[in-house]
Amino acid sequence: MDLEIKGRDRDYRIHLGRGSLRSLGHYMDLNRRVLILADEDIPDTYLDQVACQCQSPCPVRVPSGEGSKSLETYESILRVMVEEGFTRRDCLLALGGGVVGDLGGFVAASYMRGIDFYTVPTSLLAQIDSSIGGKTALNFGGFKNMIGAFHHPRSVVVDPDTLASLPDRQFRNGMGEVIKTAAILDPDLYRALCDHEAEDRMEEVIMACLRAKARIVEEDFTDHGVRQVLNFGHTVGHAIEASSDLLHGESVAVGMTYFSSPGVLESLLPLLESYGLPTRTPVPADTLFRAILHDKKLDRGEVRAIFLEEVGHPEIRRISLEEMEDLLRKKEKENVNKEGTRV
Repeated sequence: MDLEIKGRDRDYRIHLGRGSLRSLGHYMDLNRRVLILADEDIPDTYLDQVACQCQSPCPVRVPSGEGSKSLETYESILRVMVEEGFTRRDCLLALGGGVVGDLGGFVAASYMRGIDFYTVPTSLLAQIDSSIGGKTALNFGGFKNMIGAFHHPRSVVVDPDTLASLPDRQFRNGMGEVIKTAAILDPDLYRALCDHEAEDRMEEVIMACLRAKARIVEEDFTDHGVRQVLNFGHTVGHAIEASSDLLHGESVAVGMTYFSSPGVLESLLPLLESYGLPTRTPVPADTLFRAILHDKKLDRGEVRAIFLEEVGHPEIRRISLEEMEDLLRKKEKENVNKEGTRV
């Protein structure tokens, strides 16, 4: 299955198909130097399959996790590219999850003012979300995605077979973003998830999420308008992620509960719990508020937050910092009352 994304500067194609990891040359120009950026958890077999299809492969592994989205790691990759004589006609291929996609995309965006970038996402979260849209980023000063650029890939290849190597927690982490996408953009998919009719049809789930995100990205390339609805759950989610051991999708799962109406929560909470995702956080409201003060969505003392009064109908609202702090404290109090203690 193919999906064409219309970009501001150029169009690119996403190919979704089982076994496509072994045929990347059909979708990418690998007849040149290719820096293959992979995290340490990627199986050697995946890296070997990619490398053998490149004319001149240069594999680089980085530690798994958000810690690799740093200036130090960024610099180390640039040094390899300089030492190996990479030119503007060469390219970078990100093999792995969202971290190597964000990191590799930023390297590609900035090396010699921009080289070709390909991505082969192997985690569910990356396959349905971060692999398209052109956002690249590094973390800085303890805050997520503070440095970045828009740099769209030349093409994306999604092989659902790679999900077989994911630990259960990483699969659930991806389901957090699947549920978010369905809740705001695809009520039919949301109902299928609630009825547990989607588990055995992951190719269809992945493509449904990609199509939904593609519609939004094509309408708003630079994230200044309707694309902001994709941040549902992220305002508090990023603060939780920066302040706890929860993964991105897990943090977004909790973050969605802060901005959902009682009617939405009636189905959302059991849905999240059925996939083993958290619905509350142990992080104190004060800590979350301090993190939100550094959020990119903060503008002149107001936060752009996405509310969901009804599945499929997200609303972008501006709320004051005082309202944000009150919301965090109210949610903290509700959680304490439900459990009798902080959870």
